[in-house]
Amino acid sequence: MNQPFTKGEKITYQNDTGHVNFVCDKYITMSLNRRKDINSMWGYKETNLLIYRTNWKDIVYHDREKVQEESIYKAQQYRYTDIQ
Repeated sequence: MNQPFTKGEKITYQNDTGHVNFVCDKYITMSLNRRKDINSMWGYKETNLLIYRTNWKDIVYHDREKVQEESIYKAQQYRYTDIQ
């Protein structure tokens, strides 16, 4: 993938803001809302928006730099205890 996505990452596409729910090479889904439903298999129902790869260029990322900085920090957290 050109731009990898992380499940749960907050994004905006057109006028809708939500969280990445599913990721594959051809499309992602963005969860717009989730509501409790005791009659459904998982205990909730969701409204998801399908975003094809050709439209990924139009996605606005929220806190993308912050997420990358946190993942770099975690990678360095035990650097000096790792025996090479």
